[in-house]
Amino acid sequence: MLCVAIALLLIYFKGGFNNLIPQYYVVVVFLCGIILAVSGGLLPGLVNVVVGHLGKISYSCYLTHFAALGIAFKSLGLHPDADSPVCGAGSSWNNFILFLKIIVIALPLTVAISSITYRVIEMPGVALGKKVIAKLNLLADLKPCPQP
Repeated sequence: MLCVAIALLLIYFKGGFNNLIPQYYVVVVFLCGIILAVSGGLLPGLVNVVVGHLGKISYSCYLTHFAALGIAFKSLGLHPDADSPVCGAGSSWNNFILFLKIIVIALPLTVAISSITYRVIEMPGVALGKKVIAKLNLLADLKPCPQP
């Protein structure tokens, strides 16, 4: 499946389909191939401590990435608003460099903030939820069953 996905992706980006297959179909097939390869153990290099940590903090990343992007924009002197949401740097190369600058600032910041919120908020919240569920289960076991 992975080989088929990579072949489709390469053929597509070399212009071999002449727009017969929409781009998102090819991307979806490629991502499905990657997922199947990882779950089948064909790509053990993709399963490591770093990826495991990112998996643990992924929900926190989802919640905090906009704050990190806001900090990155402010630190680069960018002020996008509703009237001009696009921050163009003049040319495609300059836009790419601007994108890299934003990623270099926002990505580590997102991971750092998310790691903190995972440990300080999410883990204690999950532990509290487990205690509440255990007490509710205990109370449910102590109640006498109604007699018919």
